[in-house]
Amino acid sequence: MGYINQSQLDRIIDLPVALPMAKIQAADWLIVATVHLPTSMQLTYRWLCLQVVEASRNGVALNIDDQCLPVNLQLTNPNRGLAYIGILENYAINTSPNALSFVGTAVDLVIATSIGVTTRDHTLADLVITTPGDYSFVLVNNCKDIDLKVLVNGMIRGSFL
Repeated sequence: MGYINQSQLDRIIDLPVALPMAKIQAADWLIVATVHLPTSMQLTYRWLCLQVVEASRNGVALNIDDQCLPVNLQLTNPNRGLAYIGILENYAINTSPNALSFVGTAVDLVIATSIGVTTRDHTLADLVITTPGDYSFVLVNNCKDIDLKVLVNGMIRGSFL
């Protein structure tokens, strides 16, 4: 069994990716966290949790049955549920993330399809990023006419090469 020594520990930093409960308007998005990756480091993305606490239309809270029926939803991207969060490289804040390619593969997006908690499957391979740049965790309300209250909690690890 290997142990981590002080020299190895000094080369690692765990960075939180967190958003306390926030309301995201219909078809809107926000940057939850941004990490600058210099040439001498790599980022390792393992887990992230997205919780949809409440959904409302015109200020009226919807019950869980309304949110799970696709016929009642108008989605910007039909394959990405009520809300989703992923990593974008060198993201320009005025650009809609709906048309952009996220870093990694589809399994690296956390997609919430209903009220409740959705997580990135930690049993999957870690996403390791080594290309220098600015990496942003962008949370998207994928609903055209529903406001969402959400929480985000996760971590990304930075380590020196």
